[in-house]
Amino acid sequence: MTFLLHSVWASQPAALDPVDVLREVHMSMERGTVPPEQTRKQFVRGLDRYFAGSGDLATCLGLRARQGRCNEEPRRRVAQQARAALIHEAMVTHGGSVSCASAEWLSRALRGMAPVPAQLEAHVVKLRQLKGVKVALSSRQLFRIAKEHASAR
Repeated sequence: MTFLLHSVWASQPAALDPVDVLREVHMSMERGTVPPEQTRKQFVRGLDRYFAGSGDLATCLGLRARQGRCNEEPRRRVAQQARAALIHEAMVTHGGSVSCASAEWLSRALRGMAPVPAQLEAHVVKLRQLKGVKVALSSRQLFRIAKEHASAR
């Protein structure tokens, strides 16, 4: 019985991020193509909930954060993903990989205490100008963000 339940749960695909679903539907509409099946099904389920009167469109599509969960807001998640990508790219470009030394350098560079190579100046400026999220300044936080970004790709 346990094996049967496990096989049923294991065969079900994980739900996609609602922002990614909306982005994929938008891009498919612009191209005049049909979105991938899982994306289409998740989007249609959200629309069905909306038309059934289960809430507003943003809630039904999964785009509204639950009460008390401001980190779940789609705009904030997108900003966090952009921040993580910039941090990861800057660390890899500077040190060849995500390491404690490159995290320490980036931490010092963001605070204006380390020289910034010309090829990384744009990254540092973009990180300082990001809106919607705080840019971590401790090397430990930068290292964690870059590692999580690398494992999520």
